Amino acid sequence: MRICKNELTDQLRSMFNANPLRIPESIYQPLLVLEIINKKPQPLGQFEELVKGKYNHNLDITTSEVAEFSGQQTKKVNSKLGLDILGGFIKAFGAEPAKINIALNKTKSLNFSFSNVERRRFSPLLLGKILAENEVFANPNNMFVDKIMKDRKSKLAIVTDVITSNSFSINVFDEKDNDIEIDIPIIENYLANLDIEFNIDSTKTNEIKFTKDTPLTFAFSCVEILIDENGKFSSADWITKIKARGSANTITKEQIEHDAKILFDDDQANPLLI
Repeated sequence: MRICKNELTDQLRSMFNANPLRIPESIYQPLLVLEIINKKPQPLGQFEELVKGKYNHNLDITTSEVAEFSGQQTKKVNSKLGLDILGGFIKAFGAEPAKINIALNKTKSLNFSFSNVERRRFSPLLLGKILAENEVFANPNNMFVDKIMKDRKSKLAIVTDVITSNSFSINVFDEKDNDIEIDIPIIENYLANLDIEFNIDSTKTNEIKFTKDTPLTFAFSCVEILIDENGKFSSADWITKIKARGSANTITKEQIEHDAKILFDDDQANPLLI
Protein backbone atom coordinates (compact mmCIF):
# COMPACT_ATOMS: atom_id res chain seq x y z
CA MET A 1 0.00 0.00 0.00
CA ARG A 2 1.22 3.49 -0.71
CA ILE A 3 2.50 5.53 2.20
CA CYS A 4 -0.19 8.00 3.26
CA LYS A 5 -0.01 11.00 0.96
CA ASN A 6 2.24 13.69 2.41
CA GLU A 7 5.15 15.94 1.52
CA LEU A 8 7.71 13.15 1.62
CA THR A 9 5.73 10.77 -0.56
CA ASP A 10 5.07 13.59 -3.01
CA GLN A 11 8.83 14.05 -3.22
CA LEU A 12 9.37 10.34 -3.83
CA ARG A 13 6.60 10.28 -6.42
CA SER A 14 8.11 13.30 -8.14
CA MET A 15 11.61 11.82 -8.02
CA PHE A 16 10.66 8.43 -9.42
CA ASN A 17 7.20 8.91 -11.01
CA ALA A 18 6.17 5.87 -9.02
CA ASN A 19 4.04 4.63 -6.14
CA PRO A 20 5.99 4.66 -2.86
CA LEU A 21 5.46 1.66 -0.59
CA ARG A 22 4.81 2.25 3.09
CA ILE A 23 6.83 -0.87 3.91
CA PRO A 24 9.44 -1.81 1.26
CA GLU A 25 8.90 -5.34 -0.05
CA SER A 26 10.91 -7.67 -2.24
CA ILE A 27 7.72 -9.17 -3.74
CA TYR A 28 7.26 -6.06 -5.87
CA GLN A 29 9.19 -6.91 -9.05
CA PRO A 30 8.59 -6.37 -12.78
CA LEU A 31 5.77 -8.57 -14.17
CA LEU A 32 4.01 -8.81 -10.80
CA VAL A 33 0.25 -8.63 -11.35
CA LEU A 34 -1.85 -6.53 -8.98
CA GLU A 35 -5.56 -6.43 -8.35
CA ILE A 36 -6.47 -2.84 -7.51
CA ILE A 37 -9.69 -1.99 -5.69
CA ASN A 38 -10.28 1.55 -4.43
CA LYS A 39 -6.65 2.34 -5.24
CA LYS A 40 -5.41 -0.41 -2.92
CA PRO A 41 -3.13 -2.95 -4.64
CA GLN A 42 -3.20 -6.65 -3.82
CA PRO A 43 -0.34 -8.74 -5.30
CA LEU A 44 -1.66 -11.78 -7.15
CA GLY A 45 1.48 -13.34 -8.59
CA GLN A 46 3.65 -13.22 -11.68
CA PHE A 47 1.89 -12.61 -15.00
CA GLU A 48 2.67 -16.06 -16.38
CA GLU A 49 0.89 -17.63 -13.38
CA LEU A 50 -2.43 -16.14 -14.54
CA VAL A 51 -2.02 -17.24 -18.16
CA LYS A 52 -3.77 -20.30 -19.57
CA GLY A 53 -1.25 -22.92 -20.69
CA LYS A 54 2.41 -22.11 -21.17
CA TYR A 55 3.62 -18.55 -21.54
CA ASN A 56 6.63 -18.63 -23.86
CA HIS A 57 7.25 -14.92 -24.41
CA ASN A 58 10.34 -13.43 -22.87
CA LEU A 59 10.58 -9.84 -21.70
CA ASP A 60 14.09 -8.76 -20.89
CA ILE A 61 14.30 -7.14 -17.47
CA THR A 62 17.12 -4.65 -17.23
CA THR A 63 18.76 -3.25 -14.13
CA SER A 64 20.40 0.14 -14.08
CA GLU A 65 21.81 2.45 -11.46
CA VAL A 66 19.84 5.59 -10.61
CA ALA A 67 22.89 7.58 -9.65
CA GLU A 68 21.13 10.96 -9.68
CA PHE A 69 18.98 9.90 -6.70
CA SER A 70 21.62 8.12 -4.65
CA GLY A 71 22.48 10.32 -1.68
CA GLN A 72 19.90 12.98 -2.56
CA GLN A 73 18.15 14.16 0.58
CA THR A 74 14.43 14.74 0.85
CA LYS A 75 13.12 17.89 2.44
CA LYS A 76 12.72 17.82 6.20
CA VAL A 77 9.46 16.51 7.61
CA ASN A 78 8.17 16.66 11.18
CA SER A 79 9.19 13.92 13.57
CA LYS A 80 5.73 12.32 13.84
CA LEU A 81 5.49 11.77 10.10
CA GLY A 82 9.17 10.99 9.65
CA LEU A 83 9.29 8.41 12.44
CA ASP A 84 6.13 6.75 11.10
CA ILE A 85 7.74 6.35 7.68
CA LEU A 86 11.02 5.28 9.26
CA GLY A 87 9.07 2.63 11.15
CA GLY A 88 7.91 1.09 7.87
CA PHE A 89 11.47 0.88 6.60
CA ILE A 90 12.75 -0.56 9.88
CA LYS A 91 10.04 -3.24 9.86
CA ALA A 92 11.07 -4.19 6.33
CA PHE A 93 14.62 -4.60 7.59
CA GLY A 94 13.40 -6.95 10.32
CA ALA A 95 13.57 -4.86 13.49
CA GLU A 96 11.13 -3.19 15.88
CA PRO A 97 10.95 0.57 15.16
CA ALA A 98 9.81 1.56 18.67
CA LYS A 99 13.12 0.37 20.11
CA ILE A 100 15.10 2.45 17.63
CA ASN A 101 12.90 5.50 18.12
CA ILE A 102 14.08 5.68 21.73
CA ALA A 103 17.44 6.87 20.44
CA LEU A 104 15.66 9.60 18.47
CA ASN A 105 13.41 10.95 21.21
CA LYS A 106 14.72 14.52 20.93
CA THR A 107 14.07 14.67 17.20
CA LYS A 108 11.77 17.43 15.92
CA SER A 109 12.35 16.93 12.19
CA LEU A 110 14.29 14.60 9.91
CA ASN A 111 15.04 13.88 6.30
CA PHE A 112 15.83 10.76 4.31
CA SER A 113 18.28 9.77 1.61
CA PHE A 114 18.83 6.51 -0.27
CA SER A 115 22.03 4.82 -1.46
CA ASN A 116 22.67 2.13 -4.09
CA VAL A 117 19.44 3.05 -5.87
CA GLU A 118 18.62 0.84 -8.85
CA ARG A 119 15.79 0.63 -11.34
CA ARG A 120 14.53 -2.72 -12.68
CA ARG A 121 12.21 -2.56 -15.65
CA PHE A 122 10.99 -4.08 -18.88
CA SER A 123 9.69 -2.42 -22.02
CA PRO A 124 5.92 -1.86 -21.83
CA LEU A 125 5.94 -1.30 -25.59
CA LEU A 126 7.22 -4.82 -26.12
CA LEU A 127 4.56 -6.17 -23.75
CA GLY A 128 1.91 -4.38 -25.81
CA LYS A 129 3.33 -5.95 -28.97
CA ILE A 130 3.21 -9.43 -27.42
CA LEU A 131 -0.40 -8.99 -26.25
CA ALA A 132 -1.49 -7.62 -29.62
CA GLU A 133 0.17 -10.27 -31.79
CA ASN A 134 -0.34 -13.43 -29.75
CA GLU A 135 -3.25 -15.39 -28.31
CA VAL A 136 -2.57 -14.78 -24.65
CA PHE A 137 -5.54 -15.85 -22.51
CA ALA A 138 -6.22 -15.78 -18.80
CA ASN A 139 -6.69 -19.09 -17.02
CA PRO A 140 -10.50 -19.37 -16.42
CA ASN A 141 -9.90 -21.87 -13.61
CA ASN A 142 -7.96 -19.33 -11.59
CA MET A 143 -10.26 -17.95 -8.90
CA PHE A 144 -8.71 -14.50 -9.11
CA VAL A 145 -9.12 -14.35 -12.88
CA ASP A 146 -12.77 -15.37 -12.55
CA LYS A 147 -13.37 -12.70 -9.91
CA ILE A 148 -11.74 -9.94 -11.97
CA MET A 149 -13.69 -10.87 -15.10
CA LYS A 150 -16.95 -10.61 -13.14
CA ASP A 151 -16.13 -7.69 -10.84
CA ARG A 152 -15.64 -4.58 -12.95
CA LYS A 153 -14.78 -2.58 -9.84
CA SER A 154 -11.39 -4.27 -9.90
CA LYS A 155 -8.51 -3.09 -12.03
CA LEU A 156 -5.76 -5.42 -13.13
CA ALA A 157 -2.28 -3.95 -13.35
CA ILE A 158 1.17 -5.22 -14.16
CA VAL A 159 4.28 -3.82 -12.49
CA THR A 160 6.67 -2.46 -15.11
CA ASP A 161 9.29 -0.60 -13.06
CA VAL A 162 10.60 -0.95 -9.55
CA ILE A 163 12.99 1.29 -7.64
CA THR A 164 15.14 -0.64 -5.19
CA SER A 165 17.72 0.19 -2.57
CA ASN A 166 19.52 -1.73 0.14
CA SER A 167 20.51 1.34 2.12
CA PHE A 168 18.88 4.47 3.51
CA SER A 169 19.97 7.21 5.89
CA ILE A 170 18.21 9.67 8.17
CA ASN A 171 19.44 13.02 9.47
CA VAL A 172 17.75 14.39 12.58
CA PHE A 173 17.31 17.97 13.83
CA ASP A 174 15.91 19.91 16.79
CA GLU A 175 13.17 22.57 16.74
CA LYS A 176 15.71 25.18 15.55
CA ASP A 177 16.98 22.92 12.74
CA ASN A 178 20.25 22.27 14.55
CA ASP A 179 21.84 18.84 14.36
CA ILE A 180 20.95 16.41 17.15
CA GLU A 181 23.38 13.73 18.24
CA ILE A 182 21.90 10.26 17.79
CA ASP A 183 22.42 7.88 20.70
CA ILE A 184 24.05 5.14 18.60
CA PRO A 185 24.93 2.85 21.58
CA ILE A 186 21.22 2.45 22.41
CA ILE A 187 20.55 1.20 18.88
CA GLU A 188 23.65 -1.00 18.83
CA ASN A 189 22.72 -2.61 22.16
CA TYR A 190 19.22 -3.36 20.90
CA LEU A 191 20.42 -4.82 17.60
CA ALA A 192 23.13 -6.90 19.29
CA ASN A 193 20.43 -9.18 20.71
CA LEU A 194 18.71 -9.76 17.38
CA ASP A 195 19.36 -12.07 14.48
CA ILE A 196 19.14 -9.35 11.84
CA GLU A 197 20.29 -8.90 8.28
CA PHE A 198 21.32 -5.26 8.26
CA ASN A 199 24.08 -3.03 9.55
CA ILE A 200 24.09 0.48 10.95
CA ASP A 201 26.73 3.14 10.50
CA SER A 202 27.11 6.78 11.45
CA THR A 203 29.41 9.20 9.65
CA LYS A 204 27.96 12.31 11.32
CA THR A 205 26.60 12.87 14.79
CA ASN A 206 23.06 13.45 13.50
CA GLU A 207 23.03 10.78 10.80
CA ILE A 208 22.48 7.05 10.88
CA LYS A 209 22.66 4.72 7.90
CA PHE A 210 20.87 1.38 7.62
CA THR A 211 22.22 -1.14 5.08
CA LYS A 212 20.77 -4.53 4.17
CA ASP A 213 22.47 -7.29 2.18
CA THR A 214 19.63 -7.62 -0.32
CA PRO A 215 17.75 -4.69 -1.88
CA LEU A 216 14.07 -4.03 -1.28
CA THR A 217 11.56 -2.30 -3.54
CA PHE A 218 10.34 0.99 -2.11
CA ALA A 219 8.56 2.40 -5.17
CA PHE A 220 6.96 0.91 -8.28
CA SER A 221 5.17 1.85 -11.50
CA CYS A 222 2.44 -0.16 -13.15
CA VAL A 223 0.09 -0.06 -16.12
CA GLU A 224 -3.40 -1.45 -16.49
CA ILE A 225 -4.08 -4.59 -18.48
CA LEU A 226 -7.52 -5.82 -19.50
CA ILE A 227 -9.20 -9.22 -19.79
CA ASP A 228 -12.07 -9.37 -22.29
CA GLU A 229 -15.13 -11.62 -22.05
CA ASN A 230 -13.21 -14.43 -23.78
CA GLY A 231 -10.32 -14.20 -21.37
CA LYS A 232 -7.85 -12.57 -23.77
CA PHE A 233 -5.34 -10.18 -22.24
CA SER A 234 -4.88 -6.80 -23.84
CA SER A 235 -3.31 -3.48 -23.03
CA ALA A 236 -5.45 -0.59 -21.87
CA ASP A 237 -5.36 2.93 -23.32
CA TRP A 238 -1.68 3.42 -22.59
CA ILE A 239 -0.51 1.43 -25.62
CA THR A 240 -2.62 3.47 -28.06
CA LYS A 241 -0.60 6.55 -27.11
CA ILE A 242 2.57 5.11 -28.61
CA LYS A 243 1.28 3.03 -31.53
CA ALA A 244 1.25 6.09 -33.75
CA ARG A 245 5.04 6.26 -33.53
CA GLY A 246 5.42 3.52 -36.13
CA SER A 247 4.40 0.06 -37.21
CA ALA A 248 4.40 -2.48 -34.41
CA ASN A 249 6.04 -4.90 -36.83
CA THR A 250 9.09 -2.68 -37.29
CA ILE A 251 9.88 -1.87 -33.68
CA THR A 252 13.60 -1.57 -33.09
CA LYS A 253 15.47 -1.86 -29.83
CA GLU A 254 16.15 1.88 -29.96
CA GLN A 255 12.41 2.64 -30.37
CA ILE A 256 11.55 0.37 -27.47
CA GLU A 257 14.05 2.08 -25.18
CA HIS A 258 13.01 5.55 -26.38
CA ASP A 259 9.27 4.95 -26.03
CA ALA A 260 9.63 3.19 -22.71
CA LYS A 261 11.48 6.20 -21.36
CA ILE A 262 8.86 8.62 -22.68
CA LEU A 263 6.06 6.40 -21.40
CA PHE A 264 7.12 6.66 -17.78
CA ASP A 265 9.57 9.51 -17.38
CA ASP A 266 7.25 11.96 -19.16
CA ASP A 267 4.03 10.31 -17.92
CA GLN A 268 2.54 10.18 -21.42
CA ALA A 269 0.82 6.88 -20.83
CA ASN A 270 -0.87 7.83 -17.58
CA PRO A 271 0.54 4.94 -15.54
CA LEU A 272 -1.55 3.97 -12.57
CA LEU A 273 -0.58 6.07 -9.57
CA ILE A 274 -2.20 4.46 -6.58
